[in-house]
Amino acid sequence: MATPVAIASNASLEAMTIGKTLDIKSSVPMAIGVDNGGTWIRFVGLDSRGRHVWALKKPSPTVENLPGFLKKHLRLFKGRLDGLAVGSRGVWKPSKRLAVKRALRGLAKDIVVMSDVEAAWMAAFGDVGAGHRPRPQWNPISGRRSGLPLQFQRSGIIVIAGTGSIAYGRKTDGTSARAGGLGPDKGDEGSGYWIGKKWLERTGASHGKNVKTIAALAHSVILRAQRGDPLAIKITREAQAELAMLVRDVGRKLGLKHVAVSWAGSVLANNWFRKGFWKALAPLPLKRQSAQTDVPAVLARSIMGHASG
Repeated sequence: MATPVAIASNASLEAMTIGKTLDIKSSVPMAIGVDNGGTWIRFVGLDSRGRHVWALKKPSPTVENLPGFLKKHLRLFKGRLDGLAVGSRGVWKPSKRLAVKRALRGLAKDIVVMSDVEAAWMAAFGDVGAGHRPRPQWNPISGRRSGLPLQFQRSGIIVIAGTGSIAYGRKTDGTSARAGGLGPDKGDEGSGYWIGKKWLERTGASHGKNVKTIAALAHSVILRAQRGDPLAIKITREAQAELAMLVRDVGRKLGLKHVAVSWAGSVLANNWFRKGFWKALAPLPLKRQSAQTDVPAVLARSIMGHASG
């Protein structure tokens, strides 16, 4: 049986070679963070000093297959992990998160499951430093810790545009709001799928109905727009405006006058597209928050030293 991908340094997940195996006998992770997105699932394991000692990247499983997938790839560490923090698509409802958590029982001493959107927000605004857990600790299922109201150091909104799209915001008192995230059949305006679908509709091309395949077209549409293609420019500008509307909607729901905004997802990872998105947000008074791409590492740090409450 092949050993999962391992790294013994702080090398970026993005530079990791998928399928490569390295010896991990010398260092076993204390905590593991998992980010299960629309295309990839990423794992990062940290030792007791917060150092990266293990990582894995695979095509993402469905939510239904997630518990079995995690058990398969983490059985090497079963009984030795102090903490396991999982952020996943498709587990927005508390009942879903709780079901996944129960299915993972026994993999680690403490397990936390949250949506991938909450995980991305925490990576951007949760104030989780290397070797430190969140201040104060966050239980995404109960929204409480030791009977005290949930509190945060900062307010902010994260907008995610990958295969799908969503904006999610949270204030220092724990109040939260979202816009979008309804899925390809009901919206996902400004997402990779939305861009690909609009391109197919307006060019009269046929590309099947597979969501991931259609979403993958967004990359070429954005490149066409950068090169001056009029139709591609029109579609990308519409997408940027749709994403800006999501942010404004969340800011309005939360009553934020000055908004800190971060971003995630493959569409907004394009510098050219992101510049247009910032322009579409004007004249909203905002502060750009640096994106945190190593979400699984943040999740792993968040669970280190966390005792179930």
